[in-house]
Amino acid sequence: MNLSSLFYFSTPKFVTLQNVQIGGLNKFFQTCIFAFILYDLCFNELYLKTEIPSGYTTFWTENGNISQIQKQNISSFSYCNNNSYDYAYDADTWVYREIDCIKLPYSEMYIKGESEFFFLTHFTEYNTKVSTCNTDQKCIDRTNKEFFTIGSEGMILAFDHFYSTTFEEGSNLGVDNLPIETVIKDQKGNTLKNFQAGETIKLHLSEWLELSNIDLDSFNEGTPESYPHHLIPNATLPYKRLSGLEIIIKVNYYNMKSISGYEESTCEIVLYPNSGWASKGSMVTYLDYPNVSDQLDEYEYVDRYKYGIKFKFLISGTMGVFNINNLISHLVSGLVLINTSTVLVGFIVLYLYGKNKGKEFKKMKYSTANFSNGEDNLQMETIEEEEENQENYYERGMTKDETDILRLRKNNIETPIIKRQTRIMLV
Repeated sequence: MNLSSLFYFSTPKFVTLQNVQIGGLNKFFQTCIFAFILYDLCFNELYLKTEIPSGYTTFWTENGNISQIQKQNISSFSYCNNNSYDYAYDADTWVYREIDCIKLPYSEMYIKGESEFFFLTHFTEYNTKVSTCNTDQKCIDRTNKEFFTIGSEGMILAFDHFYSTTFEEGSNLGVDNLPIETVIKDQKGNTLKNFQAGETIKLHLSEWLELSNIDLDSFNEGTPESYPHHLIPNATLPYKRLSGLEIIIKVNYYNMKSISGYEESTCEIVLYPNSGWASKGSMVTYLDYPNVSDQLDEYEYVDRYKYGIKFKFLISGTMGVFNINNLISHLVSGLVLINTSTVLVGFIVLYLYGKNKGKEFKKMKYSTANFSNGEDNLQMETIEEEEENQENYYERGMTKDETDILRLRKNNIETPIIKRQTRIMLV
């Protein structure tokens, strides 16, 4: 192996084939590539600079028709004192049975968090008395009772939403910013409900559950079956009214037709129910506040452990604005891609256009030039599969190109005329 070959310099060589078929094939490839570049640029809106908007929601609840629902007799609700709703998570602590119904005031039926909203459907109330058995240990006397709440489906969940990007701000209300339409869709992309710009997003809990395809009186398949407890006659999955569940409200903002189908800025809300337990945990109310410094202290408290429907809000989406740098970058990439047609046509001529023509094209396309120290000429050698005697090949006083043309004319052979653009330079 000649190590000096590692330092050779290679540069492209331009060869023009004066052949309509080959030139037409090259133009066809270039046209196809150019059409694809334009399609990709326009259809996928690659001239836009994209950005994920930031945003937030302000949410609240309203009474709705909870008062009308609570006017009904408890016996008219099928889930009250129905042992088919009984469930045991374990053998001792978490056993839900003999579940009564209760009509709580509106203010006790919900909890508002930082980015979530909770509606109460079921709770366990523990009455706990703590006394001193001896100087080292406390004795706990605990009783508990299970309750389903009545009227939660009649309450209203309402919210307004806002978004911001580096080039645009908007909201559903459009006060001091761009007013936008809000569309609620299912996970398959089907439109469920529309809110025009200027409208607050407001629905009863029963409507939110219906749009999420949730029935509180159906089994929660994201939980284990009931523990085989002797007090639970029917060991089944827990009902969603008992276990609670979580619904993700994903608020997406779009203005790109290629991604969402919206040509103008639009809010798209998608509801994602999550199976499994959903609760807010314990809420302790002391009837007798403890004195921890008194070892003989006795006190009493009520612990209400809450289960229900938990709504969580997530902000996302993709928005775009025209950007000249994106346009130029894509066009430049397209021009580079167009040049691949030369590679494709060269491959076809070399290997698929005919053995003799491929060999001739290879001799014209690939050659080496030697710079010889001490000599005043640049010598060129053409790479051939079979070397020929140069004295017999050239006609007297003619170049190789001229010799090729003369011989082809003499033999009446129709073949591409090769025009060299390689020059031999004198030093």
